[in-house]
Amino acid sequence: MTSVQIPVLHFNDHDWDFGYPHLYTLMSQNNFPWLFANVVDASWRPEGEPQSDQIDARDKQIAGTLPYITMMVKGVKVGIIGLVEEEWLETVPGFPEHFEYRSMVEVARKLSKELREGEEQCELIIAATHCRIPNDILIANELGAVKHTDANQHGVDLVLGGHDHVYYVSRGVDAYEGKGFCMDMPGNEEDKNTYMIKSGTDFHDLSEVELALSTPQNAVRRRTITGIRVKRHTIHPEDPTQPELKKMLDNLMERMNKSVGQPVAYTLTPWDARASHVRMEESPLGDFLADILLISTETMLRVQKMSNKTISAGERVVDCCLICGGTLRGDAVFGPGEITLGNILEILPFEDPIVVKELTGQQLWDALENGFSQYPKQEGRFPQVAGMRVVWDSSKEPFNRVVSVDILRLPFDGKFSSSEKMYMKIRDEFEYVPSDGDDDDVVTVHRVPAGVKEPLQLDKKYNVVTRGYLAGGNDGYTALMNGNFVVNFEAGELMSTIVRKYLLGASYIYRWKQLRERMGGVAETPLEDTSTDSMNASQHLSTKTDTAVQRFYDLCHASDGTKMNRSTPVVIDKSFAGIREALFVAGHEHHSVHDTASRKYTNKLDGDNAEVDIKAIQKDAHSTPDNLAVVLALADGRLIDGARQH
Repeated sequence: MTSVQIPVLHFNDHDWDFGYPHLYTLMSQNNFPWLFANVVDASWRPEGEPQSDQIDARDKQIAGTLPYITMMVKGVKVGIIGLVEEEWLETVPGFPEHFEYRSMVEVARKLSKELREGEEQCELIIAATHCRIPNDILIANELGAVKHTDANQHGVDLVLGGHDHVYYVSRGVDAYEGKGFCMDMPGNEEDKNTYMIKSGTDFHDLSEVELALSTPQNAVRRRTITGIRVKRHTIHPEDPTQPELKKMLDNLMERMNKSVGQPVAYTLTPWDARASHVRMEESPLGDFLADILLISTETMLRVQKMSNKTISAGERVVDCCLICGGTLRGDAVFGPGEITLGNILEILPFEDPIVVKELTGQQLWDALENGFSQYPKQEGRFPQVAGMRVVWDSSKEPFNRVVSVDILRLPFDGKFSSSEKMYMKIRDEFEYVPSDGDDDDVVTVHRVPAGVKEPLQLDKKYNVVTRGYLAGGNDGYTALMNGNFVVNFEAGELMSTIVRKYLLGASYIYRWKQLRERMGGVAETPLEDTSTDSMNASQHLSTKTDTAVQRFYDLCHASDGTKMNRSTPVVIDKSFAGIREALFVAGHEHHSVHDTASRKYTNKLDGDNAEVDIKAIQKDAHSTPDNLAVVLALADGRLIDGARQH
């Protein structure tokens, strides 16, 4: 009997929440290997040439990862390879365009030949996968991870799977000990005698696997598995804590407490999260957060659908966002001034994900009726929305208060250029009014309400962004339990993560705008003009970042091209396009080195491309920190109480 322990890590969906550049930075701080065999760096491919899942000699290993590792276990040479299913790639936010999928089966066979016949001389190969159960069973059957396997065929001997949030031991296992699990689940029909184990999620379970191996033989597979015993260890809250682990966690929590006290944004207006406000009326903070959720989800789904060519230019993927006042906690006013990471987590403490449901107009209407039903009680169900305008009448009887619902026009309803950039001016969503006083530097900024796209049609289907908590029927939102999931609980991100991502991207854009001003950039000099502007595209990983910085730079100048006074507070472009760009930048640029909450200040902003003195950047004539984007939460009339109007 041989006990196999695997000190490796395989990528998970949410490792990519803040983009590959950030993930790469974190990987460099680890002391264990990351396995990634069948996704490759295909930057060699000419633009426009179609992709393929076939192995190419020009493929490169993705930086920071390994295709496999080997180890000796009680005299047996074991190779471990990392495989992911193609469908998983579609769930990864900000996945680099030059990373391409290669066939799991073909890559596994290639590595089997290399590991068994090459200098490693492996006797056993294990596939650590990130696949759904049907795909794990498929590759187990295809690659010979089955009872009585053909020892002269290349492949793998055992599959250890992830991705599914379930515990599962395949039918080829000889003996099992531990808490029961569902053996008959959709997708496992082809599991006749495979060797495959999935160990649940969130460290709730640990699988102890004992393998019985054949004696060495003169075949492609020098040894084969003759028996498997699995013991399931389940963690319980009452289990005693190991002293070593407690010490490690205490140290980690101390570092986290220091991080959450660091500023991540600067607001010129108060963020009012008091229950008496967010549970009774339209909230500027609620609008702001709902906007971020709507655009984040639209952008994610748009990328996925366009990669599958199932969306036409200008088509809308999500229609509106519905959260509730109870989503916003803290029961306090934050700002004006610095907003810390701790403030964000205090306002958004919940760990249920943001999901998307396909609902009929009637179901959405019913959900809104529930939201207004308890007014004037301070109930958490009171709606906070984006992408729609709702007229309701508080004087009417509960569940008969919604007067009208209009789906609003968003930038995604417009036309796109060939490069998928929106035809939209930066100032279109805001109205700038100079002060009537003596101070010419004071400007009042008004959010311009979006126009109506269409009245809500009760029999039409809409994609609605909401919290998983509400989609589960809580707070009376049973109407949201209907319909199909477009983004389910597993694929959705935490609300605090999405907002944090937006603030990271916004701060990155703001910092580079400040750098450009210090280095003599002028409005007439496009950021892409590398011949005249020292702040050029080579400083960034994506040319789309240059566009975002240019837009924000333009926002800081008067319409006649002259620069505004430096003392004028500059507001981050909190339009729909601005949010979209900030979220894109957060997923595609290095921000770990200048993220204030990480407390890892260095001189490098972007690998070896740019070196800047961070302390010099932070010095400025006014009090607003240069490393923090200035943000405003502005209400724009989405919830209109007809009773108050009259």
